[in-house]
Amino acid sequence: LARVDAGATLLVLDEPTAHLDRASADLVRAAIRRRAERAVVVLASHEHDTTALATMVVPVGVAAASARLEHRAIDDAASLASAADPSAADRGAADAPSAAPPAAEAPHAARTPAEGAPSSAAPGATEPQPAARSRAPRLTVRSLIRPHLAAWAGAIAMAAIAVAMGLSLTAVSGWLIVRASIEEHIMMLLLAIVGVRAFGIFRSVGRYADRLLTHDAAFKVVDELRLRLWRAIAARGAGSRRLLEGGAPLDYLVTLADELRDQLPRVLPPIAVGVLVIAGAGVTTRLVAPPLALVVVLTLALATAAAAALAIWSERGAAAARVGARSALV
Repeated sequence: LARVDAGATLLVLDEPTAHLDRASADLVRAAIRRRAERAVVVLASHEHDTTALATMVVPVGVAAASARLEHRAIDDAASLASAADPSAADRGAADAPSAAPPAAEAPHAARTPAEGAPSSAAPGATEPQPAARSRAPRLTVRSLIRPHLAAWAGAIAMAAIAVAMGLSLTAVSGWLIVRASIEEHIMMLLLAIVGVRAFGIFRSVGRYADRLLTHDAAFKVVDELRLRLWRAIAARGAGSRRLLEGGAPLDYLVTLADELRDQLPRVLPPIAVGVLVIAGAGVTTRLVAPPLALVVVLTLALATAAAAALAIWSERGAAAARVGARSALV
């Protein structure tokens, strides 16, 4: 730990060689040895060959050691809280499990939006002042996405291009099939053939770039969310009885963050791409066949609304089952 300073790189690994065959595990261990030359590596493992890489081993027991670590973590958190805020120590002592039985916990809890972690509120506690409340910015999806608007704009643009290329491929190939038997000028058919090939290639490239940019933007948002949640949990420490129950930090840092990571690519880009594609189809129809522009736009809008309603209706039935399975897994 003496090697860890402000500029050091810390690599944390949890069971890096678990469930791997011997050859793959050897490759992972070789990679760990290479990283250890320029980083501090902290790893947890039950495999002897992997723990043999360590220069310092800390065995962790099931009962006594975990209890000592838990009490030490609570004491350290209380010390940090009291150093930052003299009244935090009193709150930590009041909320500690040994201070009162669970039945004495207040029936109502206050939730801080910026931290996403509830804390018990003593009966008769006063509401926080507006000045104190303004110091904690509200945690919303918009606030998380705002620093990465360029990444999301690029992902939406590539997705719209991919969809537009697909629509162009369908239109040109359909025209080619219809006109192939009656077109007198072969150059017109060759132009359509080249267009079909080009649109097919551009659609695949655009889809691949869309996936890369969308997942990169989603990972950036979730990484920032986890950092903010971690800082909020560390700042509260033993001052929150909810955090001492064991499952709350895991739920905040893993379950909720993973849920947001999975939903962002499935919600934000499709909505924006749908609007752009409908608008582009309307403009194109207006240029090619003006009398049909309104009909095409209305048809696409109604079809999109019907598909969205069907998706929402089908999702409601699976939401409860998914939440139950995720709760059992966590």
